[in-house]
Amino acid sequence: MKKFLIYIIGIGCFLLPFRMLGQERLEISNETCRQMARESNKSLQVADNNRLNAAIEKQLAKSNFLPNVSGMAGAFYTPKEYTIQEGVNLSMKGVYLAGISVTQPIYTGGKIRAGYQSARIGAEMSQLNQQKETADVVADADEAYWLYVSVCQKVKLLEDYQRQMDELLQQTQVGVDVEMATRNDLLTIESEKSQIEYQLKRAQTGKELARLALCQKIGVPFDTEVVPTDTAIVVEQLCPAVLDTDFSSRPELKLLEKDIQLKEQHIKLSRADYLPSIGFSAGYTYYGGFKMGGVGNSDGIGTLMLSASIPIYHFGENYKKVKKAKVEATNSRLLFEHNKELMAIEVEQQKRSLLDAYQLIETAEKAFAQAEEALRITRLNYQEQMKTLVDLLDAQTRWQEAYSHLIEAQTNYKIQETAYLKSLGRLS
Repeated sequence: MKKFLIYIIGIGCFLLPFRMLGQERLEISNETCRQMARESNKSLQVADNNRLNAAIEKQLAKSNFLPNVSGMAGAFYTPKEYTIQEGVNLSMKGVYLAGISVTQPIYTGGKIRAGYQSARIGAEMSQLNQQKETADVVADADEAYWLYVSVCQKVKLLEDYQRQMDELLQQTQVGVDVEMATRNDLLTIESEKSQIEYQLKRAQTGKELARLALCQKIGVPFDTEVVPTDTAIVVEQLCPAVLDTDFSSRPELKLLEKDIQLKEQHIKLSRADYLPSIGFSAGYTYYGGFKMGGVGNSDGIGTLMLSASIPIYHFGENYKKVKKAKVEATNSRLLFEHNKELMAIEVEQQKRSLLDAYQLIETAEKAFAQAEEALRITRLNYQEQMKTLVDLLDAQTRWQEAYSHLIEAQTNYKIQETAYLKSLGRLS
């Protein structure tokens, strides 16, 4: 949160002087905010392009199973005639040839299959990485949205409070005129009103900075007037028993699992280097333009070939490659177990944070109800001259603080809810 606030303040300090007077109005809900953030985020677009590249790599690897067909053609000319034997000359004035060949690998020590499996796993990892990036984008968008909702409600609260103080100031002025209130009461209200104006200006500045940050997240011009529609925050009833802790669908966990599978395929690729490879090829070549003894010759030659290549010894290089690949696979398994434990801890922390946020709302609602009732009673007693002006101002201040705390508790709950869903892998 601290880094996020520093970030939006930095944006605001740079762009605030350039804000245009005529703003485009945009009403936006939390769900719409998420969608716009996904569509405009550059990192997510890069992740999508990487996913497409990985799919192409998979198709390229699959083509290695298929035969390789190639053709060739050539022609050459030499004015000189060659004597084959006495009375028989060979002329190659305008010799030509053309041919086609087909090569099919039969066995390569598993290299082609392992290469295809590696490409397939890479494509799956790119999809998981896109899901991870999506979850990060949605979480950032939610935080920016609910922070903006919070400051908007605080600005509205202070504006309402300011109007109440204006009314109280007018009533007190009337009381001073008829000598039912003192000049000191008027000064006390004006001092309180100045404090409210100071708080309101700070809140309006925070609202502007939060608006700029939200505009950046959803990819709209910085002079857009954003109006959140989720002003009434609904918090569902929670119970510790219904909060899930299963994070098996989390993209980060699946990426680690896929990395283990990829390292296992690397072992097979390294092992294939010291296994024999067998291939089959067939071809046909047609040639013409030869003249021997003044008679033209042309013919075609068909070929079939079965070849095998067996590596014998290269000072243990291939064995060391396999050993190295096995060590990397072991490290991937250890990294998986380590990060799995950290994710489990993170889920428990987010679960507790969500429950604490819900309980904080209950406390804030209770405190607000008490402050509201205390303010109502104090106003009645003040009208009956049973309470002083200072008592009334104190009650109003406590009401304003309680309302502000309730707004903070509600928006904090929504942010913690997003973080909890992200820790389970259910946000993208």
